[in-house]
Amino acid sequence: MNKKENSMTILTCYGKGKRAAKKFVKHDDGSIEKIGYNAGMFFEHEERPVNSIYDVANVINDIGDNQRKSIIRAQIKDDMPKLVRRKIHAPEAAFDPVARPYVMFDFDNLKCPEHFDASQNPQQIVKWVIETLPNSFQNVTCFYKFSSSQNIPDEKGKIPRGAISLHLWFWCDRSVLGEEWKNYFKTVPAPIDQALFSPVQLHFTANPVFENMDDPLQQRSGMIVGDSEFIVVPKIPEVKIHAAPGRTEDEPEVSMDARQKALDILSPYYQKGSRNEFCGAIAATLYRKGWKAENAAHLVLELAEASDDEEAQSRYDNAIHICNAVDMGRRAKGIPTLKNKFEINELSEVLDLLGIGKPDIDKLISGLNNQSSLSDIEKVVKALCPMSIAEQEFYLDKIKNRTKNNITALRKMLKEVAYDEPHCGAQDYADILTEKLLSYEYKEGQNLLNSPDRSYWFYNDHFWERIPIQHIKNLLLPHARDLIAEIEVGTISSFNNEVLNILEGRVYRNDDPLRKFSADPKPIINCRNGELWFDKNGKATLKPHRADSYLRCCLDVNYDPDATSPMFDKAALEIFGKSNDPQGMFRHFMELAGYICQYEREHAIIVLLHGGGSNGKTSLVKVIRKMLGKNSVMSDRISSIEDSVFKIGDLDGKLMLLDDDVDGGTCLPDGFLKKISEEKAMTGQHKRQHPFEFVCRTVPVMLANDYPVTSDLTMGLRRRLMVIPFKQTFTGKNMKTGLFDEIWDKEASGILNHAVTGFQRLKQRGHFEQPDDCLNAKAEWIARANILTTFIQEECELNESYRMHLGNFYEAFRDYCREVGVRNQQTRRGVENRLEALGYRIGPLDGKKAVWGLRVTPPDFESRKAITVPNL
Repeated sequence: MNKKENSMTILTCYGKGKRAAKKFVKHDDGSIEKIGYNAGMFFEHEERPVNSIYDVANVINDIGDNQRKSIIRAQIKDDMPKLVRRKIHAPEAAFDPVARPYVMFDFDNLKCPEHFDASQNPQQIVKWVIETLPNSFQNVTCFYKFSSSQNIPDEKGKIPRGAISLHLWFWCDRSVLGEEWKNYFKTVPAPIDQALFSPVQLHFTANPVFENMDDPLQQRSGMIVGDSEFIVVPKIPEVKIHAAPGRTEDEPEVSMDARQKALDILSPYYQKGSRNEFCGAIAATLYRKGWKAENAAHLVLELAEASDDEEAQSRYDNAIHICNAVDMGRRAKGIPTLKNKFEINELSEVLDLLGIGKPDIDKLISGLNNQSSLSDIEKVVKALCPMSIAEQEFYLDKIKNRTKNNITALRKMLKEVAYDEPHCGAQDYADILTEKLLSYEYKEGQNLLNSPDRSYWFYNDHFWERIPIQHIKNLLLPHARDLIAEIEVGTISSFNNEVLNILEGRVYRNDDPLRKFSADPKPIINCRNGELWFDKNGKATLKPHRADSYLRCCLDVNYDPDATSPMFDKAALEIFGKSNDPQGMFRHFMELAGYICQYEREHAIIVLLHGGGSNGKTSLVKVIRKMLGKNSVMSDRISSIEDSVFKIGDLDGKLMLLDDDVDGGTCLPDGFLKKISEEKAMTGQHKRQHPFEFVCRTVPVMLANDYPVTSDLTMGLRRRLMVIPFKQTFTGKNMKTGLFDEIWDKEASGILNHAVTGFQRLKQRGHFEQPDDCLNAKAEWIARANILTTFIQEECELNESYRMHLGNFYEAFRDYCREVGVRNQQTRRGVENRLEALGYRIGPLDGKKAVWGLRVTPPDFESRKAITVPNL
């Protein structure tokens, strides 16, 4: 690093009333007036040496109380006067871009959990913000400073919650240009303002000024100490930038007199309102026609300063943002062009004064003849590039007549100069449109990926969701229309097909990171306001949402560690009120809920919630289902899934498989349940997509009024079974319609806390600790669900020719149950249903119902006189 790189350029505002600090004035009525920056156009300059992040912090703290000082990335040119303007381009360039060994990131209104309060625990909040940055910035020492508006009360005197505005400074292991950082953050997601990477963009470091009020933050800045005092600069890829059609790289030369005349014409229109929009339109128009971004922004700043606009600096900042948007080949949202919205009578004159009026093509062509050189002809042909095809053909014909050249040769020349000068409008428009779509709708492509099964996935700032191709086409349509209107060539259908072909390769991920995550997940509960990560001991840390966490679902609730749920607690204890240990049942149920809410699957379980109607089990499951959100739950008949590759594919990414009405006679698909109850690789498919492999992490949960049938008596199934009995019955006055909807609306975060603490207990204990009621219910199910199968295996003979009256069979079965000590014997109708579920036919015999295909073993006939076996 050279000496200049190891320094900070400090600017001091020049002029009466100029300041680089915000001011807040509290009036007698309690209202707070915000007075913005007004840095002006002229600055004194100085350089201060820095050699570490601690030096950077010292400089910022040292100049913090000076309202007129701020910092820029650029360095001052040699032999510059005392007063300069913030320009890096001729003819008034005072600064040069330079690589710096430090970097500042600006987070503006970053969404955060509403319980965060910068006045109470600022370092915790700063660490949360750091989590939004790439891995290179984790656990690295940095300097932070909250923005001036952080924690300023609103009009009602309340401190806004749910957003953080913050500056972070890091030291790097090498010097890095601002353009390099821009390129890096075009490919890596981070919620930062990239305008600060521009060489002369002001870094506001002055402390805010408070009049008639105290600073609501006692600690506005500080250090976060990590394991390293510098970041290892990550590999920064080269990014292909597609400029907007019609943009030229040659900045027009404009005299000071012409510049002032243009400002005089624009000034009255500036006074009429819509100032930010007007400034954006000016910046976009100038930048599209070749002006440098800083120069376009400076013209806007001059216009604002001349109109005594207190938001002049904001107009400058907005102009820089607009130029960046144009540079990505798109119009910034809500920013019109001068021509399309603002009725400026002298618009043509203004454009001419600023050097961006239309060239006089007829005059250029009149200077050609049959003796003109190819170079002279090429210069005129180049001027046709931004025009429509119809206009190009019209003027090519004129050039042909003047120069006696072949029209085919002239067309070839136009094509060649257009591609030699890619900013002249003859680019690959489908490629431009693809980048436009990605930059505008998918954060430069960071929020979209295409997986090997050809599915598209969209990151919605909370989790990744699979989207149909129609979703992309719908977002593409307005951009295609804009481009066609601008270049006057092509059709929507042709562009759509080309863009989709380019897009598929552009966002394709062969490593399939979403399903790769499911193969080795971390214990994370993804909430609306952040990702709750658990360590091996169950300690929870709330982190911001990140695309590279590759989470596939999000709970429909905010995490607030202080939230409670008294209504829910009371209702749940009433539901478990007839159990031997209501508190233990409630504890166990919330441990199960917490386990389902996260991705780790260390315990193989098959859950059955059992009990007669009106007992509260459906209400409790409804709460869990609401908490999980619609993307986390698959609802279906468990018995219908195994034979459908599409339904198996729907299990991918789901946290819970819910069958909320299992019939008492249902024979469970034991093998399938065992497979999905633990981490097993499966093959699924979505319609019209390729098959794919995934690791199933879905907990099967069944609700039943009577026990379903299972033919599997092995330990493998028995150890997985978890039965939660519901013995209460609510009738009449005891039933309150809509109670749990009211509870959810009021206490969702408190209910989540029960699930969180439940999962923490499970992590610390290492296993589920089921109450005796659950163990007894499990034993009863095993006995009742399998006693019929056991009776058939031990006491019956099988043969297709056998027939036996159902009444006689039932009496023999009941006697057997008494002998082996099974209580709560099944009804005759229940036995009939279970026989059918096991595959036995119930048919007629002598006018009575009979079971076909078996009979009780003959030696038992004499001891069971009620049994009669027909003579077969």
